[in-house]
Amino acid sequence: HATHSTDIRDFHIDQALVIDSDDSVVTYLNDTLLEAGANAVTYFRDGESAWQWLNSNKEPKLIVMEWRLPKIPGNALIQRIRSKGLKQAVIVIYSSLVKSSDKILLQEMGVNEVIEKPVRRKLLVQALRNVMLREVIPQEFKDIELRFRKLLAAKRIDDANYIMEKLSADKDAPRDLVNALYAELAFANGDFESAKTIATKTILEFGESVA
Repeated sequence: HATHSTDIRDFHIDQALVIDSDDSVVTYLNDTLLEAGANAVTYFRDGESAWQWLNSNKEPKLIVMEWRLPKIPGNALIQRIRSKGLKQAVIVIYSSLVKSSDKILLQEMGVNEVIEKPVRRKLLVQALRNVMLREVIPQEFKDIELRFRKLLAAKRIDDANYIMEKLSADKDAPRDLVNALYAELAFANGDFESAKTIATKTILEFGESVA
C-alpha cells in the first residue's frame, strides 16, 4: 500500500478519464492511476469517443489527456467540457507539445495543470497529487483551515489546539494540510524549532521532486 505522500487515495477518485492516441501512454497512465489509488480508469484514443462518453456519464473527478487528439483536438474538447458545465473535473494536459510556460493561457481555457511528457511514474503521481490537493481539498477542510487561521490570528491558541486535535484524528483529512497547520500552531506557540522541523518534514514528504 502506497504512503500518503505518493498516492492520490485521499481524493477518492471514483472515475478517472485518460485520452491519448498512443497505446503505450494509455497503458502507462491507466496502470499509474490505478496503482496510485484511482478506483476506475476509462480510456479513449480520440476526442470524439471521449466526448460521447462525457455526454452520457457522470462527470469524472480527473481527466488526463494529450493535447493533440484525433477527431476532436484537445483545445476544442476542453472548451466543450467546460461549456457543458463540467466544472468539477480536474483537467491535466499530459503532452510533449505544450510547455509549462503555456500554463497560464491553458488555465484560462479551463486546464488545471500541464505535465510535460515523459515523466517517471513517481513524479507523475506527485504532480497529480499536487494538483488534486490544490483543486479538490473538500470544502469542509477549507472551512476548518480558515477557522483555524482566524483563531491563531486572534491568539485563541486553546481553541486552535482543539481544532487541531479533531483534524489530526480525522482519517479523511489530507495529511499535508494537517502537517502545515501543525507547523503554524507550533510557530504561534513560539516553538520555532518544532515549526521548522514539521515544515521541513512536510516538504520532504510531499514536496520533494527527487524520484
